Amino acid sequence: MSTYLKTTSIIALLSSVFCLDHSCVCYGCDESASFMREHQANKQTPLWVSHYKESLPKLMCENPSNFSMDQKAAIITQYLCQFVPPKVHLHDECGQTKLCTKILSLMESGKQFSFALCGFPFKSKNHKEKCLGNHVDVGEYLALMNLQVMMGNIKNFYPKAHCTIFSDGLPYHTEIDPIYDEIFAYHAQMGKLVTLFPDISFVSWKIHEGLSSYVDLQREFSQVQPKAIGDNQLSEMKAFVTKEMNTTFWQEKFLNEALQFYGFTSGETVGKRQKQVVSEKKNTLKNEKIASIAQE
Repeated sequence: MSTYLKTTSIIALLSSVFCLDHSCVCYGCDESASFMREHQANKQTPLWVSHYKESLPKLMCENPSNFSMDQKAAIITQYLCQFVPPKVHLHDECGQTKLCTKILSLMESGKQFSFALCGFPFKSKNHKEKCLGNHVDVGEYLALMNLQVMMGNIKNFYPKAHCTIFSDGLPYHTEIDPIYDEIFAYHAQMGKLVTLFPDISFVSWKIHEGLSSYVDLQREFSQVQPKAIGDNQLSEMKAFVTKEMNTTFWQEKFLNEALQFYGFTSGETVGKRQKQVVSEKKNTLKNEKIASIAQE
């Protein structure tokens, strides 16, 4: 099955099983369209999906039209703060006041609430502990559903709200990440899946016409100086990278590099002392990689 057919089949399955409006999705082959019609016959939302949707923060106010603009801004502010971690400054009175003032200003001027989200870079290469493969799955669907529910709740009080996802998978690409073709394929799948959600859009790398390739994108991002990183962030980053490097994929990679360093092949029988020096070299390579990535 081709990558394209896998993509359209996943979207067809999601749109039929989860009772989505898939009229805006363009299918390019008869087989994928037939797949969609086959699953369309039984439109029953799985119970776990209903439970997940019910667990999301909601705006429970009746007759939003009866509220003043000030009241609507305050309600939307309280709603958005439910998605913010407790330690973030938006939970204090000053932060909420600033957010409420900004929301009210947008409402009074009739401008759109434009939410920008940086994320969905690519699928992790750790297929043992983090994901099943390189393609979109129900994880992406639930994440997008969360954003769509948020936009829908806000639009009950103010009709202009939209979320744009900017993928950071290409501008911050490193040698340990998936290859470019896999990232482009994932982004193409995300672009198709997002069409099922009317208040969300997805941008891969061409954020303006001045970019002719992803190399241009990386060059543009490299000109932006990152903010200073504190000790706590470095510790958290190192802990994450350490866990990532301990997966089977990377352990085998470092082992093969260590064997090559001492002139062994992976199938060659080695003595006990030789195994020890290979293991030491493997751990050295791993720690060097962890240290270099954590600093980056």
